[in-house]
Amino acid sequence: GSGQLGNGTTTSWFLPAAISEPGMVWRLLTPTLSLPSGRYFTAQAVTVTGLPGGILRYTLDGSDPTTASPIVASGSAVSVTTSAVLTVRQFTSGAPPSQPVTATYELQVP
Repeated sequence: GSGQLGNGTTTSWFLPAAISEPGMVWRLLTPTLSLPSGRYFTAQAVTVTGLPGGILRYTLDGSDPTTASPIVASGSAVSVTTSAVLTVRQFTSGAPPSQPVTATYELQVP
């Protein structure tokens, strides 16, 4: 067969990157965020994208999302109305969760 192998991110790597955990444990695709870390002058809506059927959970304080964290549907947005550290992780039954993706948003008055 043919197909792509990767480490679950959309980052281009110039050195080898691990594509599984020790013991050949395969993780879910790391979610993506529509807006990079940065300084913004108005509230932002950050669209989160993950695999179909996965459950995307997030935090706004930089902590690692757990199965008790709020859910955002893939293709939907998380509202960032104050400075925050958005962290998202994808969960599904029968597989380890994805690696977290994190972005820091600093909101300032212009």
